[in-house]
Amino acid sequence: MILAGAALFAALCAAQPDPLGGATEPGGWLLRGWHADLNLELAIGRDVLGADDARWFGRVRAGVTRVLEPLYLSAGLIYTQGADRPAAFGAQAEVMDMGTALQLQVGAALDLDGAPAAHLALGWQIFGAEVELRWPNGPAELLVVGKLRVPVSWLVYWLVDDA
Repeated sequence: MILAGAALFAALCAAQPDPLGGATEPGGWLLRGWHADLNLELAIGRDVLGADDARWFGRVRAGVTRVLEPLYLSAGLIYTQGADRPAAFGAQAEVMDMGTALQLQVGAALDLDGAPAAHLALGWQIFGAEVELRWPNGPAELLVVGKLRVPVSWLVYWLVDDA
């Protein structure tokens, strides 16, 4: 499903560099305006309140980015899946300062069992750390994870612009 979404996004961008009408400059950097956004995250860490085993999950965000140099403001819907929990759907917002490459993300989700979760992440470039509080059917979980963030839309813009 993730690969199908990335392939569809790449096809849209190949047909028109930005489905929302934003422009890119040579070299693939986004110019001011609205742009489509697709972001993948892979995370691994621990539940500091309970289980000793490692926890991992993947997350996909699809939405929009508003470029107001040097700030990139992104928001979208998220899908999160891990080996030890049901799929979750929610929303996430991100602020990134391109001058420093620092980013801040905040989000919330509800899994298929009805358990809510909220997360806060700080990062630099494609690396980040996240704290996620979940309330599954049982004791609360406080996950502390390291993340690898893959800005798929930026890679597609860069590849299409250089083609």
